[in-house]
Amino acid sequence: MADVDKSLPNVRQNITVPPEEEQMEVETMMQESMPDPNSTEITENEDGSVDINFEPGAEAPEGADNHYANLASLLPDSILEPLGSELHMQTIQITENQEENGNKLILKD
Repeated sequence: MADVDKSLPNVRQNITVPPEEEQMEVETMMQESMPDPNSTEITENEDGSVDINFEPGAEAPEGADNHYANLASLLPDSILEPLGSELHMQTIQITENQEENGNKLILKD
């Protein structure tokens, strides 16, 4: 049996329960964020596991069947451009931080 160094203090704690109106608001938000059970397809597999498809009618984009496919070739520019800009800005910030600390970061094109 393990030795106990200290016992836990018996401290009274006050628990504040939010008003019922706030609880209802949170519950409503949770229900709205849940997928519609009528449009969700659940398929039981032979091993007892299940596959859940939230968009049964949606088709995968062309070339998406290959797990190792290049995502950049599948995504539109409206998604890629902000990602590229954000990564570029992060690289600049990292480089500036490294230089401020006396470390040189060499980036190759």
